[in-house]
Amino acid sequence: MIITEVSYDDYLAQLGEEVIDSYDTAGKAVTDIVDDLLAYQHRATKITKGTIAPTDTRALKVEGKTILCALLQLKESVGGYISVDNSRALQWANDIGEDKGQQIRYRKNLKGITKETNYNDLCTKLHMLGGAGIKLSDIDVVKEEATRDSDASYGYLTLGGKYACYKDWTAEGDALPGHITVYKELGAKISLTPINFEDADDGWNNEALAYDGNTATGADSNLVLAGAWTEYLAFDLGAPALLMNGMRFYPSDLRDAANHFNRVWVDISIDGIDWVNVYNHLMDGGDDWSNQWTEINFATQLVRGIRIRFNRHAGGTNGFEYLEELEGRTDYQDDTANWEQGVDEHIVRCAIGDYDAAATYYISYTHAGYLIAWDKITDGDDLFSRTLSNKYESYVLSLLEAGRLLLDEVKEVPINYSIRTVDLSESESLDLDFDALQKGSIVKIINEELGIDVKARIVNITKPDLLNPQNMEIEITTRLRDIADVIAGMYRELG
Repeated sequence: MIITEVSYDDYLAQLGEEVIDSYDTAGKAVTDIVDDLLAYQHRATKITKGTIAPTDTRALKVEGKTILCALLQLKESVGGYISVDNSRALQWANDIGEDKGQQIRYRKNLKGITKETNYNDLCTKLHMLGGAGIKLSDIDVVKEEATRDSDASYGYLTLGGKYACYKDWTAEGDALPGHITVYKELGAKISLTPINFEDADDGWNNEALAYDGNTATGADSNLVLAGAWTEYLAFDLGAPALLMNGMRFYPSDLRDAANHFNRVWVDISIDGIDWVNVYNHLMDGGDDWSNQWTEINFATQLVRGIRIRFNRHAGGTNGFEYLEELEGRTDYQDDTANWEQGVDEHIVRCAIGDYDAAATYYISYTHAGYLIAWDKITDGDDLFSRTLSNKYESYVLSLLEAGRLLLDEVKEVPINYSIRTVDLSESESLDLDFDALQKGSIVKIINEELGIDVKARIVNITKPDLLNPQNMEIEITTRLRDIADVIAGMYRELG
């Protein structure tokens, strides 16, 4: 028998010979990043961009690495399969191969099978470390919607992020770490009434009427010069600070249009001491906005105080400004005090009496330095930990996505099958066409006596005897890796 071996270099290797001095994007579509990276080529015969299937947005930072390394770095957090076709076009597919329902079955077309299970590569708890000292615990998750559950004793919230864990879990029933906040969404927006006011310079009169719930009565400023500001009127919303995402006010000025206030300034504070401006608006023309509610929206945050002032029209005369009502608005309330740690680091619990089954809950927390495949965990014996140093990843959110993709793969026990089969596509009783199979195709292997019933991908097809081409050897695996994965592994570890 004559055996001929052929080896070749993929066109993809060409991109391993072109170096990028510096590239940095904090967020861009994958297809646009590919455009940027391919633009660094200097060869006359360049690799062009073909079909780029991923539509994700990613951050990428490259310093002194090849275009190939940069592409593989991007692939780590996006997934899919990269190749360069014979037209020198870079193709990026989300998946490869097809599932045409093909079966290889004992006593049908299966002549022999060898099964190999490798537990050495199993991982259900993945510790991720990136370049420049970044780690998953650098991530602060803000108001992630939680999954709800309950039993007779407790209500439970589960983190919504894939494979997510919160930092500093100790034991079930312990107090929550200080970085965790649980928010309960209210059924309707609630207007918050200040509990007190502050008018240190005595610049206002009848201050309490600005929040008495009656727009027919209001606070009024002392006489304000034309073009001048009123004093601040500050309102204390009480402790602890309230989670707010907006407010509204109802002013009035009964003088003629030329004399109305023409600018409004609103600040908020989480402690009543340090203030942040959230509204500074110059009104247009003669529209004085009097005698109507004006709505202000801002990013959801904790608020302890609100203060407001008005500027008088410069072309008018001296006069008074009026604030009939001032209200804050919130969609959520801080419910953290009712909650404690759950059975593991992605669950918190509260007494069933404090649990609202109809409410939507959100959790803010600091991420732990690892990911856990919760769908594979029933107890501590199921934890198989691995550490991955992804030295070329400089953005923590991309590091997180890279970890999720890798854990998708390594949480499954890798099983390889070596199969001796026969092509029965000429048989009218079987709808099989092994000539249509290719690497990456999905087939189903059934052997009742060995308890094998699994779908897996083809990684190699061999016809060892050309005189009997119906005899075939097929290698399939439940974990598919291509040469890009191998190269990426080397770059990942070497940096």
